[in-house]
Amino acid sequence: SPFPEILGRVCPHDSLCQGSCTIAKTEFGSVTIGAIEVFLNEEAFKKGFKPYYGEDKKRTKKVAVIGSGPAGMSCATYLLRGGVNVEMFEKSDKPGGLLTYGIPNFKIEKSVVFRRFEWMKEAGLKLHLNSDISTPKQFKELADEFDAVFIGVGAPSGASARMANEDADGVYHVMEVLINAQKRVF
Repeated sequence: SPFPEILGRVCPHDSLCQGSCTIAKTEFGSVTIGAIEVFLNEEAFKKGFKPYYGEDKKRTKKVAVIGSGPAGMSCATYLLRGGVNVEMFEKSDKPGGLLTYGIPNFKIEKSVVFRRFEWMKEAGLKLHLNSDISTPKQFKELADEFDAVFIGVGAPSGASARMANEDADGVYHVMEVLINAQKRVF
């Protein structure tokens, strides 16, 4: 996991790895991996440790990453660690995508997400907020300027349920509700 202190908070371990563990079905129960991930990382951060982002490598190639959600964040992490210059383009005013605008604060405080981006910026990430890359012309400009382009824009609009009246007045897609609720928190 490129950001265990984040996934340790948001991943449903109890129903996935912990819930599937054969030890979970015994009197001992499974290891609470999410809580352990968070604890170990936060203790290390308190002691001044930071994630490695290839700061010691000579960077010659450059990649554009469109979207700063979990996929873009993971891609940027591995590229930086591998010695690649990364410029990230995010359409919103804050980085993190789903982590920022889709997951409520009671699951993850946004400062945890933003801290990761600060570390990546210190390591060389160039983060462009309010930068919506949505036209063929904009994409071509990136493709011409960079050695590669990674597209990690998520699925904020979701899929249609193909139900009668799903577009009626007063019916809202869950992502619209979550995004608007999170924007009120900032």
